[in-house]
Amino acid sequence: MTDIIKAWDYAENELRIQLMKVISPDGTVLENKLDFQMPGVYEVSVMTEDHDNRVRYAVVNIPVNE
Repeated sequence: MTDIIKAWDYAENELRIQLMKVISPDGTVLENKLDFQMPGVYEVSVMTEDHDNRVRYAVVNIPVNE
């Protein structure tokens, strides 16, 4: 997943990303699993925490062709 989604803190240190859930193009929820089995747009929910314990959440849409 780190090839697709990355995060950095204000000092440009890369942060660890935690996968929360993935929703496939047909609406199936894939808990803690990044698995692109069909073409379409996948909705990926992630979170990260910096060294000051600030937590950020993001939803990233990833288009997949075949």
